[in-house]
Amino acid sequence: MTRLEQAGCDEAVVGFVLPAGYSFNIDGACLYMACGVGFISQATDTPLSLSQQLALLAVMLLTSKGGAGAAGGALVKLAATLQSSHALPLSGVGLLFGIDRVLAIATSTTNVIGNSVAVLVLSKWERMFDQQKFDAYMSGRHAPPAGSVAVRASEHPH
Repeated sequence: MTRLEQAGCDEAVVGFVLPAGYSFNIDGACLYMACGVGFISQATDTPLSLSQQLALLAVMLLTSKGGAGAAGGALVKLAATLQSSHALPLSGVGLLFGIDRVLAIATSTTNVIGNSVAVLVLSKWERMFDQQKFDAYMSGRHAPPAGSVAVRASEHPH
């Protein structure tokens, strides 16, 4: 939140959009679920018609919203979606279980990027964005947040 404010976004926009995004803008979970469905379909040799794919996509767009951002949450949502749709065997979720921890890192990273972009876009849209602060931040001329220690690349231990 501090970094987005330093990058020129208004404090009110950051304080509203970022927390709301972690409930309603879960891009990583939705992508995880879509890729998981494709993988399970291919791994179990279960063809999906176009109408089944579109129906699953619609359900996943809804079930990915409002969920907790806990590790493994997307896997639970995927299992619930498969259980309710009966389009793919639920046992296929077990194929993803072994790599879920690694995929959770990518899911979280995608969520952070998506929510940060949402803050930037809404700040600009609401005309509450300071372009000069953003330019200074991107060029490295901003002050570090209070309590943090700035380390130059030449001082960083390799």
